[in-house]
Amino acid sequence: MLTLNSRKDMNNIKMLSKKRISFLSFIFLLLVSSYVHADNANEKITVSFSKIPLSEAIKKIESVSGYTFFYDVDKTDLKQEVSLRVNSQDIEMAIDRMLKPTNLQFEINNRQIVLMPKQVRQAGPVQNVRGRVVDENSEPVIGANVSVKGTVNGTITDAEGRFNLSNVPANAILQISYIGMESQEIALKGNTAINVVLKEDAVALSDVVIVGYGVTKKADLTGAVSSVSLDDVSRQPVLRIEEALRGKAPGVQITQTNGAPGSNMRIRIRGTNSVNGSNDPLYVVDGFLGADYSMLNPNDIESITILKDASATSMYGSQGSNGVVLITTKSAKEGEMKVEYNGFVSFDQPFRKLDVLDATQYRRVFNERLMALGNNPYYSEAELAATGKGINWQDEVLRSAVSQNHQLAISGGQSKIKYYLSASYVNQEGVVENSFHKKYGFTGNITSKVRDNFDVVFNLNGNYYESKNLNTATYNGHPVSAALLYPPDERIFDDNGKYETPGGLYGNVGTNPVWLLHNGDEDGYGFKVLANLQLNWTIIDGLKLSVSGGANLISTKSTSLDLNNKNASVTTAIAQAYDGMVVSYQNTNQLAYSKTFNGIHKLDATLVYEQQKYINRQLGAYVTGFSTIALGVNNLGLGSNQTASSGYTEWSLQSYLGRVNYTLMDRYLFTASMRIDGSSKFTKGNKYGYFPSGAVAWRLSDEPFIKDLNIFRNLKLRGSYGHVGSQAINPYATLQKMSSGNGQGMNYHFDNTSTSIGVAPSTPANQDLKWETTQQTNVGLDFAVLNGRLSGAVDYYYKKTVDLLFNVSVPDYLYGGSVLKNVGSMRNKGWEFMLTGVLADSKDWFVETSATLSLNRNKVLNMGEEEEIFVNSSYGSRVYTGYSVLHVGEPIGQMYGLQYLGTWKSNEAAEAAKYGAVPGDSKYADLNGDNTINGEDMSVIGHALPKFTYSWNTTVSYKNWDLNVLFNGVQGNDIWNFTRATMNTAYVPTDVAVLDRWSPTNENSNYPEFSNSNRNETQSDRWLENGSYLRLSNLTLGYTFNQLKRNTFVQEAKLYVSAQNLFTITKYSGYNPESNMSGNSDTAFGYDASGYPAVRSFMVGVKFAF
Repeated sequence: MLTLNSRKDMNNIKMLSKKRISFLSFIFLLLVSSYVHADNANEKITVSFSKIPLSEAIKKIESVSGYTFFYDVDKTDLKQEVSLRVNSQDIEMAIDRMLKPTNLQFEINNRQIVLMPKQVRQAGPVQNVRGRVVDENSEPVIGANVSVKGTVNGTITDAEGRFNLSNVPANAILQISYIGMESQEIALKGNTAINVVLKEDAVALSDVVIVGYGVTKKADLTGAVSSVSLDDVSRQPVLRIEEALRGKAPGVQITQTNGAPGSNMRIRIRGTNSVNGSNDPLYVVDGFLGADYSMLNPNDIESITILKDASATSMYGSQGSNGVVLITTKSAKEGEMKVEYNGFVSFDQPFRKLDVLDATQYRRVFNERLMALGNNPYYSEAELAATGKGINWQDEVLRSAVSQNHQLAISGGQSKIKYYLSASYVNQEGVVENSFHKKYGFTGNITSKVRDNFDVVFNLNGNYYESKNLNTATYNGHPVSAALLYPPDERIFDDNGKYETPGGLYGNVGTNPVWLLHNGDEDGYGFKVLANLQLNWTIIDGLKLSVSGGANLISTKSTSLDLNNKNASVTTAIAQAYDGMVVSYQNTNQLAYSKTFNGIHKLDATLVYEQQKYINRQLGAYVTGFSTIALGVNNLGLGSNQTASSGYTEWSLQSYLGRVNYTLMDRYLFTASMRIDGSSKFTKGNKYGYFPSGAVAWRLSDEPFIKDLNIFRNLKLRGSYGHVGSQAINPYATLQKMSSGNGQGMNYHFDNTSTSIGVAPSTPANQDLKWETTQQTNVGLDFAVLNGRLSGAVDYYYKKTVDLLFNVSVPDYLYGGSVLKNVGSMRNKGWEFMLTGVLADSKDWFVETSATLSLNRNKVLNMGEEEEIFVNSSYGSRVYTGYSVLHVGEPIGQMYGLQYLGTWKSNEAAEAAKYGAVPGDSKYADLNGDNTINGEDMSVIGHALPKFTYSWNTTVSYKNWDLNVLFNGVQGNDIWNFTRATMNTAYVPTDVAVLDRWSPTNENSNYPEFSNSNRNETQSDRWLENGSYLRLSNLTLGYTFNQLKRNTFVQEAKLYVSAQNLFTITKYSGYNPESNMSGNSDTAFGYDASGYPAVRSFMVGVKFAF
């Protein structure tokens, strides 16, 4: 008997044949093919083409699969046209589907695909076979592929899932497959009627993942990458992309610091890397770096990939130090025209309201304060009894709001041209009165196949937006803050119909909150456009050139009119206008090569040359002294005092990058990359940054000694190391700066009557500035057991940022002030865990749950000559305003202040007297023992960074019903509650806590009594609170109407209801444990000063597809 020695002999035949084998060789190969074991016949591939020559189809399949075709060139018609469109399907099923219309059949042997004329096979006794294919819910699977294994005989199921197949050998094996479901093989054994139940594929290791400048199979990943699919996005109705990411990826912390409609969320990937630079990740939309993702509607998203370690992010060099978020919008797909609608209405309400005094309580506390300070009460008991509840100003400022989101998409096309077009409309009412955000968006993708080896792809995204009163404050405060301080016994309007203005009775109580709501409109509007054209040319088999050019244009306009003083003359009004235009351009030229050698060596190489340019233009106007405001901000020339401003910024980046991926025997994976960035921000000698990386992975589950255990469906060990950077400076930071203006000692007097504006150097040139560089090591393990029903990943990382930029003082003889210098370093290290399990998978039930846990530890390692830096600090007579401090050897986000020890007790009167206090006054720790409480007694009292973050996401399906539940939480961080501090340190406190203040009969209270000697220090841990929380972020219940799909032209119909931020378990007493008044800052984070409150939403929505 003649046999081949497995792969070696097959490779020898391939080398001799060069894919064209002689007739004798062909017969030889055919005769022995049945003796060769096909270990990889169930490997999955993803490929799409329509009506192309068989020769071209062979090249495409070889390029994506690593398989090699053999055929007799004299007996195989390579010009006949074939079509195939499969997504993660077994290669055997895919080839069978492609060859159905031909007279060919095939055999797969050890990564070799042998094509042969159909008549080569010997036919046995045949019969007719009929049957039905359904899913686990007993619903018909329409369009499932049913074929006789090893032949071209096959069919697809009809609208009822039924099929009929003739000329089937009695002992044949039927193959049944459908995209997204596990394929089955059924031995007929003479049966003529069968019923098949297909199950969803629990784990697909061959799923394609978008990575930097390319795609790869999930099984071939060597770096730390998290992906969010279209299904993940669609499981909850959201208005912003960040909401869809929350809780989906370990190591990614998403915080909604502001509840205003349209406001951005704060995203941090694996901690904070820079002190003076941005720590936001890089967003890449359809290959365009730094694109404004807020213009996108989440329903237009195909997938989101988050790159976390240096191996994954180093392809983005100087822009990748904070992680990279790759967003891929939906693309054109071949097929009949499909129309989809997705819309919902949201009923929004403030997440909570704070407990404040009513009018009677407020006046009674006012009386008690007067008496405690030695004065007579102001209100009599009869007046107090007649006061009533008064106004809770939160009820006047906050409201229930209605928002809506609508999206309509059309897609389809033929092999030569395909399209995806969508339009969307979003209208968000704010829960603060007189505020809203509207957005009109569009997305378009057109793909044109000019030739078999040349196609053109055009992407266009954009929107126009309008907003009103979304800023967190006006000149006189935010309405929400004012609502917590304003006396509840005051009226909105006085007897003359004007806004009520209290006198000095209650001290400085702020401004009438309702007046603030209507004090003057702050309007914002503008448009955003992202356009990208890409040309793809397949030069030869495995070699592809892509050239793309695009632009991102952002136009931002805003106007505001602030009366600045209620009931006052219009001459006090302040009008402002701003007009900004940001344009960024990008050209990317990419050459990609992919080839498999001898069936075991797979090589992928990528070379890129890229150019970017960024231009920012700004115009501003500030006007006062109006004689009339009848025209609002539409004629600023009516103001007598006019100030204009303008600005211009430009920088560019030139990049060279390359990456090589090598896979040996599908189990040993190696990746190496290098990016070189040249930036106009830096001077000669420091202009170019070099960012290398390397990674290895070992797919242990493919090793025989692991396979024999019969435990792991997937087991892969990963390791990587690399450098990424940050351009944490403004474009002109290296240049000598000049200053001019009054009060700076720069003006000149050339005569006795006039002054000429002088100009003088202010900051010296700083040509030594260079890149901040982050060095990162990552070790990870991916696993799947129980036939893929339990899977997960564990990652450990260590990041060190060197050449960290800090402001360093400059001697006066060098113009004084400070300059940035690369003198510091910082470290982040941590663990990430993700576990996913399919708990139930039966006919009616499907339950999948996943959990994530992330731990990050940050430490400042070096700050040059400084050991301690106070953030935005200055020392006054009593209050130290540097609430945050940076210490070498400690993490960022440390809170600095006095330690509050409660109140002085009656038996501590003598000790209290040493500090000028009496029993009932506030008691603070005297750290240096000098009997004086001041800045010398301040220390680190809190930490803004959490100890860990976590999430739990569960999807449950029962027949036509589906339920999604998402919890996310943060543990171990502190919040400085300035809202509570302000409410309790006012002339008359408004917090109900004042009712439980200290008294000789209430000694255990830590709320101080009214006293002339009491010091309510806001910079103390009296106002520090535990910011940990567990939040039910999403609860969505849906029902799919399958009957419509079967009996009408409706392909999909779904009704769903959803609740967002349904409840939060927390000890924090403010509006929202995620609030942060410092916005995007990382050095001064964790400060809540009310502002725009968080929102709870209830939604009703529908989806239709025609």
